[in-house]
Amino acid sequence: MYFKEDGRDIGKVKQGDTVFCTFTVENRGKTDLLIKSVSPSCGCTVAQYDQKPIPPKGLGRISLIFATNHREGKVTKSATVFSNARPASKILNFKCEIVLPNKSK
Repeated sequence: MYFKEDGRDIGKVKQGDTVFCTFTVENRGKTDLLIKSVSPSCGCTVAQYDQKPIPPKGLGRISLIFATNHREGKVTKSATVFSNARPASKILNFKCEIVLPNKSK
């Protein structure tokens, strides 16, 4: 289970926007890679991932979706990926700065 990057800085986002952060996982092993689960660190982040086995030399995707409602300032979110690989888990994370939307009079 190889990730070219396991962390990303999204930059500034407006409060109320939904952040989508997708990571590509590569199977560098000799057997199918099975993503067993992806566990976000909090309830404001949801994970979506490929449910099918990833064949050797194949690619899969793991997306973390974060709702910025009622949040402000710098945040870091993470999720732990569990698989049949060795090591069996990997932490992915992203950070962003949530700014208030411009309000017109």
